[in-house]
Amino acid sequence: MVDWKGRIDEYKVKKEQEEEEREDAKKRALKEKEELETQRLLQELGKKFKCHICKIPSKKPYRSPGRNGEKFSDGEIGFWPDTPEGSDQWDKPGDLFKCSNCDKWSCEEHIYKRICMKCAERL
Repeated sequence: MVDWKGRIDEYKVKKEQEEEEREDAKKRALKEKEELETQRLLQELGKKFKCHICKIPSKKPYRSPGRNGEKFSDGEIGFWPDTPEGSDQWDKPGDLFKCSNCDKWSCEEHIYKRICMKCAERL
């Protein structure tokens, strides 16, 4: 008589394991899909935004700091109320900065105090 109870226990354990495996597979598939989408967006970002001096493409999107008053990528302090805190914005590079004179994107190596190297040579 104890045998049938053992089979029920084994059945329940097996069913729980199968459910956990299905959930894990779903999570892995979702994570893989998100990683592929991120890679695609990074490639598009790099094609769209490059340093106008050395031509190095952008490698990360602009990330808004949210409400905590941290500095934005361009040095301004503040927040955008319609943007979730700490969200990536793929329409602007996070590692390139606009020159205040020529309004072109420059990497950190080729910009100083918001003036790019080419504009500085003309000062």
